[in-house]
Amino acid sequence: MIKKWLTVLVFTSLVGSLVVACNRTGIINIPTLAFVGSSQCAGCHQGIYDTFILSGHPYKLNEVVNGQAPDYPYSDVPNPPAGYTWADVAYVIGGFGWKARFVGLDGFIITGDASATTQYNLATQGWVPYHAGEEKPYDCGTCHTTGYMPGGNQDGLPGLIGTWSEPGVHCEACHGPGSDHVAAPSAMNINLNYAADDSCALCHIRDDITVIDASSGFIKHHEQAEEMLQSPHNAVLECTSCHDPHKSVLYSDQGLNPDQGLVAQCADCHQAQAEFGRSATMEAAGVSCRDCHMPHLAKSAIGDLDTFTGDIRTHLFDINVDPDAPQFSADGSEAMGYITLSYACQQCHVENGSASVRDLEDLAAYAEDYHTPVVDGQYIGSEMCSACHQTIYDTFQLSGHPYKLNEVENGMPPEYPYSSVPNTPDGTTWNDVSYVIGGFGWKARFVGLDGYIITGDSTSTTQYNLATQGWVPYHAGETKAYDCGPCHTTGYSPTGNQDGRPGITGTWSQPGVHCEACHGPGGTHFNNPGPSTINIGMDPDDSCILCHIRGDTAVIDASGGFIKHHEQSEEMLQSPHNGILECSTCHNPHQSVLYSDPVLNPDMGLEMTCDQCHPSQTTYGVTAMETAGIECTDCHMAQLAKSAIGDISMFTGDIASHLFEINTDPLAPQFNAAGTEAFGYITLPYACQQCHISGGIAPVFDLYTLATNAQGFH
Repeated sequence: MIKKWLTVLVFTSLVGSLVVACNRTGIINIPTLAFVGSSQCAGCHQGIYDTFILSGHPYKLNEVVNGQAPDYPYSDVPNPPAGYTWADVAYVIGGFGWKARFVGLDGFIITGDASATTQYNLATQGWVPYHAGEEKPYDCGTCHTTGYMPGGNQDGLPGLIGTWSEPGVHCEACHGPGSDHVAAPSAMNINLNYAADDSCALCHIRDDITVIDASSGFIKHHEQAEEMLQSPHNAVLECTSCHDPHKSVLYSDQGLNPDQGLVAQCADCHQAQAEFGRSATMEAAGVSCRDCHMPHLAKSAIGDLDTFTGDIRTHLFDINVDPDAPQFSADGSEAMGYITLSYACQQCHVENGSASVRDLEDLAAYAEDYHTPVVDGQYIGSEMCSACHQTIYDTFQLSGHPYKLNEVENGMPPEYPYSSVPNTPDGTTWNDVSYVIGGFGWKARFVGLDGYIITGDSTSTTQYNLATQGWVPYHAGETKAYDCGPCHTTGYSPTGNQDGRPGITGTWSQPGVHCEACHGPGGTHFNNPGPSTINIGMDPDDSCILCHIRGDTAVIDASGGFIKHHEQSEEMLQSPHNGILECSTCHNPHQSVLYSDPVLNPDMGLEMTCDQCHPSQTTYGVTAMETAGIECTDCHMAQLAKSAIGDISMFTGDIASHLFEINTDPLAPQFNAAGTEAFGYITLPYACQQCHISGGIAPVFDLYTLATNAQGFH
């Protein structure tokens, strides 16, 4: 392909010179082919002309006639640079889609003084400098005009190098002069000099064809030929294999150009890659093959290095999944013949991108086996679920479930949507920690590199409590294996040791409680989405019970004057709601019960409120309480359980009870004599004295007064 293009370049130059020489000397009497203009072509090729005139080619150079701005089918250049009027401009370079530059009446490109901004960028509707303070002749006619000849100065303007038949790239720029063809239409007397793909290569190229020129973190524009030559498609595809050169790739038209000039799609040749693996779910989410394999790695007018995004798609196609691979040469002047993860993936997975933030190492791991078929019954990861269930995924990622166990990567702390864990226990750094247990909402514990939970010596404080931003002991001086995988991870298996760490019991597909922890492995559903509930999911309430439980289901375990955490199932079983309510009756399991989000979770996951089933109780006798901001749940779901912190003097833990029933007997015990088991009700100290006590928010009442006040409360 290189040889063919180079041959065409030389041949075309020689033919042009020969015709000029023969006509000037009269040595040889051959007819001179004349350029007739695109409007003549339209007479027989109206359909092609109508789409072509909506593409960018005719607008590469636009003459300013009678001091009037050029007309474009989609874009607009509202005015020339500051200090100029349209009467001062001879031509506009571009103006269709990306940018516009301006040629003055002397034929030189308007650059202005050192502080001038003379290039208009359409996307931002703003001005930027273009070779400010320099003198720039217009020598771009070779690729910006039709019927170009290198001698003379068009219109007699000294700054214009060469002459042309038509400004802009019109029919005859690629098909050759059309006079003979108009006189006697035949495929034999048109397209004489070069084939269609060779025409593309003549101008979509810059300098050395073996070098992909770059600047400031982007490939320069019109480098498509060089990119193709270094891509896997070299010698396999021609330009016209995918593009109709008569149509716009930037703007679509429902009647004339609905597909933006694409005559082939990636899946036409890469059907397997498009159908299998993560690519299929990405496609369902609106991310196409070319978003990753043809990212905006090149720049015509604007580029944002923070999001690795220019405004021209690359034609390199091949993604290098090495996180350390460079995109450019050391001096930044030459691009490599591949696309790095930054431009292929981090364009979305970066701060202010359209997807979750991921570092290069994470992206490299994610890219492995990207197009590999998913096996039925295989765990596939929540990200793949998000392709079809984006809203659910977005809210779920703001809940505590995914953060039950968090891997520490590259010595960096895990990230949480609302909370943070600022440091590790004394004497350790993030490089000494393999996982953080929790860290969302209540507390964080730390797993060392050996897989054992970090407990320290007998005086250590190794549990971080978020509410107090303080440290407390956790089994100080003991050896504690991490055996919490059944409820802290997704795809758990009791055999082996995750990551080969001896202190970890079992292995898993993902740390944290993700979609498949409750719905089961998603491979079969992914391969046959349907959508179908036959091949995915289990009863969501059964899923809840599997982990919101501890030991004997008939015993509500307690310690230190509070119910232990994740005892909700045991509480429900001894509550008046046993057999009446399921977990999902009141809770959306995909949403946080601790933090609210005004868009994704305004009600903190509540599907139902007390008054929907208890209208009379919430109507009578409690109006004053509600006016004061006291809700049903403050008393009937008192903070009787403890995860991280609890104040026994105020009868207040940090987890709401699910016992509901208040025992108004002032002598009723909350726990058994040993304090290891809670009874199936809430006593007055926890329901009422949490507020009606010294230091509380309400008048101090003893238990007998509270018992009296509770009579007939509703």
